[in-house]
Amino acid sequence: MLSVPAGAMVVHEAFRTRLEALPFCITTYYDTFDWRVYRADAILRSSQDGVHRLLTWIAGDCRLSCKVEGEGMPGFAWEIPEGSLKKALCPVLKMRRLLPIVHMEETGLVLHILGAREKTIARVRLLDSTVRIPGESQNSDLPSMLEIVSIKGYEEACEKLIAFVEEKLGLSRELENSFQRAVQAVNIVPGDYTSKLQVQLDPSMSMAEATIEIHRVLLKSMLANEEGTRQDLDSEFLHDFRVAVRRTRSALSQIRKVLPKTAVKLFGEEFSWLGRITGPKRDLDVYLLKMEDYKSLLPKGVRKDLTPLYEFLKERQQEEHRLLVDALDSEKYRQLVQNWQQFLDMQVSAEAVSPEAEKPVCSASSKRIWKVYRRILKKGSKIDEQSPAAALHELRIECKKLRYLLEFFRSLHDPGEIRELLKSLRTLQDNLGDFNDFEVQQATLKQFARNMLEGDKARVETLLAMGQLIERLEVSQRKVRQRFSKRFAGFSSQANENRYRALFSSEQVTKQQ
Repeated sequence: MLSVPAGAMVVHEAFRTRLEALPFCITTYYDTFDWRVYRADAILRSSQDGVHRLLTWIAGDCRLSCKVEGEGMPGFAWEIPEGSLKKALCPVLKMRRLLPIVHMEETGLVLHILGAREKTIARVRLLDSTVRIPGESQNSDLPSMLEIVSIKGYEEACEKLIAFVEEKLGLSRELENSFQRAVQAVNIVPGDYTSKLQVQLDPSMSMAEATIEIHRVLLKSMLANEEGTRQDLDSEFLHDFRVAVRRTRSALSQIRKVLPKTAVKLFGEEFSWLGRITGPKRDLDVYLLKMEDYKSLLPKGVRKDLTPLYEFLKERQQEEHRLLVDALDSEKYRQLVQNWQQFLDMQVSAEAVSPEAEKPVCSASSKRIWKVYRRILKKGSKIDEQSPAAALHELRIECKKLRYLLEFFRSLHDPGEIRELLKSLRTLQDNLGDFNDFEVQQATLKQFARNMLEGDKARVETLLAMGQLIERLEVSQRKVRQRFSKRFAGFSSQANENRYRALFSSEQVTKQQ
């Protein structure tokens, strides 16, 4: 005999119903570390009722499912069985691993509301749920829920049922879904991490105060990615870790005469070390991620010959990861983080550094941005078809400096204007970055070939395939090089210069002072 809660009994007595026990169900909600599912306004969950285990994607009215075989959960989109669910997830997740966010256990009853000929026209589900964070043992109880599920074609009857429940039971409609209720119960905030730099600066800040705030945000981002980097959960943890390090180094060198010289020199060297020790693993991650793209550049009959290269890179990657973890476990790294945190927590006296540190952040940062922008125009205008690769490499570095400065201080300016500036800059950066990447890849693949040959890990077929790949990359590099003039012309256009001038020129700086 099923025990019917008092509230459900009211519905049971007012309508013709059929009572049924719901099976015990375990549901796990998944997302990536940077919340790609949540940001796509979707939910991804794995549900198990003791017999079946389904992976379900819910985005608006779209609901896609597939049966999950075995004990484990697919970690990446490409590990999901072929079908519509995999097609929906691949462009959302890309290279990021799915992580369990929250577990939910549910029991309850369902009242089938019956119409003519005993046909179900709506369902009333009475749910008791507990939730917990994966890896933790403590459960949190959720308030009991009464959920009304409409049946297609009987929407009017469902609305009458909802009105009855609201009037007789005094319940109000809850718009939150189960995922939202679950994460709130365990104090998880969806979207609390993003790889995008988000620094909120106050125009009343001094340059010193703003600089410290920028570095605090960067340190927080770096530390947020440390554990995922250690565990090698996916390649983006190390990528975001390195980006935070690179931005820190850029801020130390580009925001000048603001922090004490001794601190800039000391921490500049320490973060340079951190950049060096994380580089080899990241480089190998990139080559492994590019492997399918590399194969697509070769004739179909030759693609399998790159398998030994993949195996060679995978072995090197695992070794570099071990070395990286050793470095992160070292006293040198621990002291770097501790000393840097302590320095940022100190009240740096602007007067004790230089007059530059005391200046208002708006005028001081604008002056720096304008200077770097003008330098890019000068360097870029000198590049022609005969210019060496080094000239494009230098310009790429200057563009990266400008982008970081725009990102550091974007909160001080109109979001739309900064967005347009970053868009035009990114177009030029993509061209310069591709050109540099193709050049580095050619040289590195040649070195890999030598290493594999020395280690007796390369067949003739593999070396020939790598040779063909290098030729294809050289062709691609020439095509990218030919597009530079058009890309730079767009960046150096009068319209774009007018935007920079309006925001950052010396005339504008004078107005801000």
